[in-house]
Amino acid sequence: MRIEYAGRIAFNKDTSAISFLSPGGYFEYSANGGKLSAKCDARGKVVYEVNDDENLPALNPQGKLLLVEAVNEIEKTKHRKR
Repeated sequence: MRIEYAGRIAFNKDTSAISFLSPGGYFEYSANGGKLSAKCDARGKVVYEVNDDENLPALNPQGKLLLVEAVNEIEKTKHRKR
């Protein structure tokens, strides 16, 4: 498993989408053969890549599942560091 991100990131209430990503920011997650990445396009909109599907304006069901997994892992790491 690998999680890497930069910039300010905000997730929607159920963590199935990124509601805000600062310009130049990015989010990358990979685990169990699945890959998810997000970045801002030239207009400041979040675009996703799920496995090999690029420039998706919204997450597909597999991408939503990967994002929820990633956020859960981030939360676990936060609690371990306390």
